[in-house]
Order: sequence, then structure tokens, then C-alpha cells
Amino acid sequence: MAQGFIESLDNKEELEDTGQNYIDELVRRSFLQYEGGEAYKMHDLVHDLAEYVAGSECLTVKRTNSKVNPNKVRHVSFDSSSYGELPRPLIEAKKLRTILFPSKRQSTFGSSVETIISSFRCLRVVNFNNPDIEDNHGQRFNFLSKNVVNLKHLRYLNMKYCYGMQTLPKGFGNSLLYLQYLNLYGSALCELPEDFGKLINLRFLGLSSMLSCLPEKQIGGLTSLQELQLYDSFELTALGEGIGKLTCLRKLEIKLCPMLTSLPLGMRYLPALEHLKISYCFALKFSEDNDLQGLRRLKSLTLVDLPRLVSLPKGLQDAADTLNQLKLRSCENLTTVSEFVLPCLTSLQGLEIYNCPNLLSLPKDMQHLTELHCLSIKGCKHLSRRCEKGIGEHPGVQTLEERISL
Repeated sequence: MAQGFIESLDNKEELEDTGQNYIDELVRRSFLQYEGGEAYKMHDLVHDLAEYVAGSECLTVKRTNSKVNPNKVRHVSFDSSSYGELPRPLIEAKKLRTILFPSKRQSTFGSSVETIISSFRCLRVVNFNNPDIEDNHGQRFNFLSKNVVNLKHLRYLNMKYCYGMQTLPKGFGNSLLYLQYLNLYGSALCELPEDFGKLINLRFLGLSSMLSCLPEKQIGGLTSLQELQLYDSFELTALGEGIGKLTCLRKLEIKLCPMLTSLPLGMRYLPALEHLKISYCFALKFSEDNDLQGLRRLKSLTLVDLPRLVSLPKGLQDAADTLNQLKLRSCENLTTVSEFVLPCLTSLQGLEIYNCPNLLSLPKDMQHLTELHCLSIKGCKHLSRRCEKGIGEHPGVQTLEERISL
């Protein structure tokens, strides 16, 4: 997508969906093999064919004296086991579009990149995992703070595991107007720049920070955002009402934000939200009536290790016509899934309840869940006995025909 290879013939279809359709078709035709999660494997023969077709446009640097045709190379990756410096001829590759840096680098790497990275003005993709490294003099090198604002055509920037990075460079939002993907997982940002909200083309944001609240202006300006991942934000106590302006948001994941106490009212203004996952937020307490209201397109909900979760919020009823997957895991104080909520979720196809030891029963009206074909209950000592097939107390559970795991 960052290279402009994906085009939607249907203006109503998102580019992410079009791209996934491409991948699915390649899997069906055996060009790719699905490995699980987001991983795919290419057969050696297909890889050789792809390399042959790409010719000199794609280069894998395996040693410092690799042959480089600077006039033709467009996409570069590095062999992490042997790479130490950028090959000198690569400096002349002014039309470079992609650069995938190795995760393991020698100490000479920082200075060589710092010298030349800003000269690649046509770059669209930069994958620079674990960028904070030390040079021979023990100085920290941070690619992002010194060079990224010069890459005006950048679409994809992965700075995952950029531990210790506390600020983004001045002019970040004003300069990277075409940016679509930004991953800052593992950072320690103390603030977001004033112009961050000008990233109007941003579709994915992964963020770790030391912020106590997400700033409304900066977050609310990301009007094209499709997916937001908030990880390892140990000072975050509130998401802020700016999140309610993300009307295109389809996926929201909140993980390991132990100080987060509540969800904002703006959550109800996310008309496109389809997937919500919240995990390891130990202080989060749901409002019985207001939380999860208005999410009328929600398809999947996963709640993991939320010790203050006692029952499912009544607001989840708004997703009755769309919710097909519900997963509840390691919620030690969950006592009820509510007779006012669960039986209303008539589109539910899969229900998982793991390690919820205080959950005593399921609602009596489980038979209303006519679409439910997969019920999995584990680590719930009271519930497992009462739902045992053939002798349990829940007739709605006993009538499930396909698979019951207790």
C-alpha cells in the first residue's frame, strides 16, 4: 500500500481490505503459504521467480562489498548476521523507495546511516526496528530525531522498540503529510508535537508513551485512522475525548495500561469500530450502563486480565446485530455475563470464557443464541460443572451441535 500498488476498484472498499484480498488470492493459488497470525511464507521457487522478475530493483545486502547498481535499485534489505556498514555505491541510489534495516547491527552502523539517510528523498518505506544504538564513542544514535522530517514522501515508518525516545522531531506532522503507517511501540514519549494532528493520511498508529492523557487536538486530527494500538503506557490514566473524532477507526487495542481507570464517553462515537481488545489494564472499571454504547458495527470483543471487570456492560447490547466473537480471559472477579446482555447478542458465533474462577453461571436464555456454534469454557471451576453436556443446568448450552470445550 505504501508503494501505491494497491488500488480499490470499489470506492466503498478500504485499501486494507483490498490488500487482504490480494493476499488471500495468492494463498489460494499457492504462491504464499499461511503460517498463522499475520505471517506468510513464500515457497523457494516462487521466491526465486520473484527475484528474477524484480531484477536489479531489489537488493539484499549480505556483506559490505555487495554489488549495487545505484541507478536501478529501489528496495533494499540487509542480512543482519553480517552487516556492519552501508555499501558506498548505495549512497548514490537517489531513487531508493524501501529500506529495511537489520534488527542486529554493529556499532559502526549509526554514523553511516546518520550521514546519508536524509539523501534518500524518494523513500516511502523505512523499517528501522530497535534504532537506539551506540557508536564507538558510546553516543546514542537516534535516526528519527535527526532525519525523518526530510523524507517528504514517506508512507510507512516502523520505529518499533525505540526505547528511550521521549520526543518526536519538530515539524513531524507538517513534514510527513503522506504518512500512512507509524509504529512507535516501545517509545517513552512525554508529549506529542502540536502538528501531530496534521497526519491526516495516517491509517495505523502504534503508540507507547509516558502521557497521562492522549491530547485531544493531536489524536482527534487523525481522521483517516483505521487502527490504533496503545501499548505499555504505564502513566496513561485517560484516553481523552479526542478518540471520539476517529470516525474511520475499525480496530482498537489497548494493552498494558495499568493506570487507565475508565473509557471515554467519546467511544460511543466510533461508528466504524469492528474489533476491540483490552488487556492487562488492571485499574480499568467499566460503567455498567454507558461503556461500549453506540458500537453498532462491533464484530469482536476481547477482554483479558481486567481484575475490576465484574459484569458485561449493558451498552454492549448496541452490538447485538453484529458481534460474532466474544472472548473473556483471566478476569478473576467476573461474576456474571448478565442476563440482560449475553442473551441479546443473537449474532454471536463464538464464545470463549477462560480462567474466570468466580463466574458461577450462564444466563437461562442461552437458547436465544441460535448462531452460536463454538463455546469454549476453561478454568472456570463452577461454570464448567454446571455446563457439562448431558447433566448440566444450562439447556441452551446442551443444545449446541458442533463443538463444546469444557
